[in-house]
Amino acid sequence: MMDKPRRLHPAAVLTLLFKNVYGLIQAFLPIAIVLLARGDLTAWISYLIPVAIVAYCAYTVLAWWRLVYYVRGHELYMESGVITTKKRTIPFERIQGVQINEGLIQRLFGLVSLEVQTAGNDKKAEFSLSALTRRDAEELKALIGSGHIEESVVEHENLIVERLSVKALLQAATTSNGIGVIFFAIIALMSQLDDFIPGMNIFLIIVEYLIHQASSGWLSIIILLAAILALSWLLSVAGSIIRLGGFTITRLEDRIIIDRGILDRRQVTLPIKKIQAITVTESLLRQPFGLASVEVISAGYGSKANEAKIIFPLLPRSQVKQFLDRVLPEFSADLSVSPLPSRALPGYLVPGIAITAIICGIIYLVPWAYLLALIAIPILILTIFQYLDAGYRLDDRALIIRSRLLGRKTHIIPVNRIQWIGLSANPFQARARLARIRIALMSQIGGTVIDLKGLDIRNATAIWLTLYKKDRPVGRQYSSTEKP
Repeated sequence: MMDKPRRLHPAAVLTLLFKNVYGLIQAFLPIAIVLLARGDLTAWISYLIPVAIVAYCAYTVLAWWRLVYYVRGHELYMESGVITTKKRTIPFERIQGVQINEGLIQRLFGLVSLEVQTAGNDKKAEFSLSALTRRDAEELKALIGSGHIEESVVEHENLIVERLSVKALLQAATTSNGIGVIFFAIIALMSQLDDFIPGMNIFLIIVEYLIHQASSGWLSIIILLAAILALSWLLSVAGSIIRLGGFTITRLEDRIIIDRGILDRRQVTLPIKKIQAITVTESLLRQPFGLASVEVISAGYGSKANEAKIIFPLLPRSQVKQFLDRVLPEFSADLSVSPLPSRALPGYLVPGIAITAIICGIIYLVPWAYLLALIAIPILILTIFQYLDAGYRLDDRALIIRSRLLGRKTHIIPVNRIQWIGLSANPFQARARLARIRIALMSQIGGTVIDLKGLDIRNATAIWLTLYKKDRPVGRQYSSTEKP
């Protein structure tokens, strides 16, 4: 039983050491560089560094020794702190989900880490235990009530398992949106080279070289950008394979269990009752190939929301309904929607035209700004597709809303999960007999809001009234005296 205080496995000392070492290096590296630049202080540093390392290790061991956890009644307790003692208590009813992870250090010792997520705290785990045996983690998970011991999962008769194939894994890695993030991260890293290697002005030399090459031709710049883009793609592919390798989703009665990761193995358990909606996401790279990922909007689970919400990384869009039929039949629905009326098109075009006008003004006033014209045309095209892809449909079970910011998203929202529905129209929309609908769901702090503009006002009002009859909280607001 877990009613008596327990300590983590001694391997937790290593996880605690590595957890804070990066922040310490960031904090003290600039100071060390400044001190090393002064030759008279070099001897002091040679003594201080070993002393600081020993002190940090001793503090970490004390932190491990002082950290205990236990369960009493229907509450989870943890006590920690070297100088001052901190006590935390989490009632079981506040717990939204439990996540079991296997990092590199945990795998070396045959251990796992366990994170407990509570309502209203999606960004960071409320309760984290970094080194437990698998048996202790499963026992604690069973006591909390978010899952059952692993052996019972294996033996269960109604087990439904979906696995990400190697082909789908490679497709997901190749079409990941991470390439753009890594591309700009490499550019940002290049701009910080002078901070890491002071006095050499490496970034300034690169910029001056590119300006010189631009005056004689663009070939060198195109080659450099292509090389950075290729490196970004390779890093993105490698990261996606490491993060999503071995992905499986298991449906077991009233919950789903997600396992993923090659180096850092993670397991997430999500009760079905916590799922508020399903989102089918088609990114710019995946939509032309008819591919999509399936995500959930939930009442909070997982320490990393963006990772935890993916319940299947990649599958053909045509197979999404069959996937939901097997794994989450409560949320299965046809993804077809009714398009918006043609008079809604100006409402989508105006923001794109305004941005294009601003870009044209900058091009006129600023030299070299004509490169921004390469952005203006895609923005206009994107606004047109935002209108063409938008749509909605309401049936007896769910409200389907499709929209686009960059990628296209189709939301499947069960009627009984809607917390609030609002209907509004600005003066321009009211004049065109259009309206905006807003749906609020319980998820992160403040909830998740899904909205769609440009609906025919009669259809929007019909949706509003239909959900009102189903005793859902609703709201309506108009900025014009005209009523539907």
